[in-house]
Amino acid sequence: MIVRPLHLYCSDAGQRLDLPALITQAPADAVFYCCGPARLIDATRAAASAAGIAVERVRSERFVPAPPATDDRPVRVRLARSGRSIAVSATQSILDAVRAAGIDAPYACRVGTCRTCAVTVISGDPDPTKTGH
Repeated sequence: MIVRPLHLYCSDAGQRLDLPALITQAPADAVFYCCGPARLIDATRAAASAAGIAVERVRSERFVPAPPATDDRPVRVRLARSGRSIAVSATQSILDAVRAAGIDAPYACRVGTCRTCAVTVISGDPDPTKTGH
């Protein structure tokens, strides 16, 4: 087990984490895990993008899910293994629709950020802004 020091940055004391420095000084194969408010996650993703870090190497989990977009609309998904077709309402996640249909799909965070529920898309064009990352 590798033990690393814990660094705390208290905003009420005027302290801020230097995300660009942290990301550029990390090993070339580092994977970044970020859990917290949207402002921290967005800043981490922006710093990683500016440093040329692939989006797959930045994992995050939000304290609260992102609000649904106003342009969401109902869709229908077909599950390849079972051949079942599931209707998904505009206010529902695919995971929620699949579970409501009685299918025991794996999940953890329920908003897509941890990727436990990630699946392979065989056809169609999922909206990348709706993946929860």
